[in-house]
Amino acid sequence: MRQPEYKEGNYVAKVVDQAFTETREKKKPMIVLRVTINNLLVDAGTKFEELQNLANHYERKIHLVINHDSDKAMEFLLKKLRYAGFEKPSFRDFNLAGSTVRCTCSHDLSSEYPENWDLMLPPRESTPLVHDPKLSKKMDALFGKALKEPITNSAESPIETDVEPPREDAPILPPDDEVPF
Repeated sequence: MRQPEYKEGNYVAKVVDQAFTETREKKKPMIVLRVTINNLLVDAGTKFEELQNLANHYERKIHLVINHDSDKAMEFLLKKLRYAGFEKPSFRDFNLAGSTVRCTCSHDLSSEYPENWDLMLPPRESTPLVHDPKLSKKMDALFGKALKEPITNSAESPIETDVEPPREDAPILPPDDEVPF
């Protein structure tokens, strides 16, 4: 059985070739992208996102099966394609060859080909939190006197626990990964 070359995670790849085809058994339409994996993408979609160079740049295939039985699946596939750079109104104009795309690698170690490649979904859009200053009065009223009482255990004071330090004559236990059961 083959071992995965790339670890699970997000990557940046260049599309080398593409084709429209069908799955063997169910004859569902499928887009196949042949890509060269160029970089590991760390903290994808965050302000801390970073590219890490890879020692090896191997080719992989991304199989995008068009599951027309599910509107949700088709919606997600279109989101992935739009995020990859496909902006045309028709698949007759589909061309990602030469494009740089973001993709993901997951593993199925029971498979003959343990790496599963897919296009990344775009990062979720987050809405900013809305602060209502009027609620501070309501919260003051809810907590009432409790807010005005002196603080007995502030963050600066040490947290007391009921845990006693081990006795010097206590037996030493092996680490969890060495326990035989």
